[in-house]
Amino acid sequence: MDLATQRSTYRIAPAIPYLIAAFAPLGLAVSLISPRISLADYVLGFGFAALMVGLAVLARRYCVVLETDKLIVSALRRAEYPLAEVVRLEVGPARGGAVAALTLRDGRQVVLSGYLQNFSGLVQALRSLDRSSEPGR
Repeated sequence: MDLATQRSTYRIAPAIPYLIAAFAPLGLAVSLISPRISLADYVLGFGFAALMVGLAVLARRYCVVLETDKLIVSALRRAEYPLAEVVRLEVGPARGGAVAALTLRDGRQVVLSGYLQNFSGLVQALRSLDRSSEPGR
């Protein structure tokens, strides 16, 4: 990827949020199927359904945009990180996949999910910018 001319957007596969949301009716069904429906059954069933819908919305909104001079990560809120501030890129295993951890000059870390489509392309583009091997860093 030529960062001088492109802006790349990375998202979670579109089917994943829908698969997560498909579990919401399960919580409702379990609370309604029980022989004696109590307030706790309703609270747990609707709580589970709300959690699944919330996770689906979060997965749908999660987006990483790589521009020529900055990295934009958005889910519930949007955060921009100048690429000039990135001093290290580490890719490692995580539960169910991999993650990329970017360390910024001020010590903050930005963790990117391996569930992003074309995650390897994102890592390759970020590695081309990795400045941790430069002298003085």
